[in-house]
Amino acid sequence: MSLTVKQLAALQEAGKDKIFQLPERRRHSPGVLSALVKAGLLKAESVGVIWTITDAGRAALAKSQEPNAPGTTRNLDPNKCPSFDAPAKFEHGGRRWRVLCSRNTGTLHSACDRAGHVMFTKTEAVRVWNELK
Repeated sequence: MSLTVKQLAALQEAGKDKIFQLPERRRHSPGVLSALVKAGLLKAESVGVIWTITDAGRAALAKSQEPNAPGTTRNLDPNKCPSFDAPAKFEHGGRRWRVLCSRNTGTLHSACDRAGHVMFTKTEAVRVWNELK
């Protein structure tokens, strides 16, 4: 399972102690926590108010903290364009990031039209770009 930035943050907090959150004062979205529970990385206790990390969660957290592990902030270098072997460039606007081929000029007659999806974080944009084939 490839962890998102938000899932990784929740696992890191649970790895220190446990996550305690009430519905009116929540730090992590219920979707993030339920995805981690479904994957077996967290377990819910006390009717969904306390979450603790499992052994599988500790292993996933340790794996994600290895140098150059996919989905970590240490791996911010985008791969070259799969079509032209040209370097990639970042496009940033507002709160959104995207990685695209340096030969992509955004016009109708660009040499390359390869571009990753628009994401909310630079790390996620690089991850999506690096998964292009």
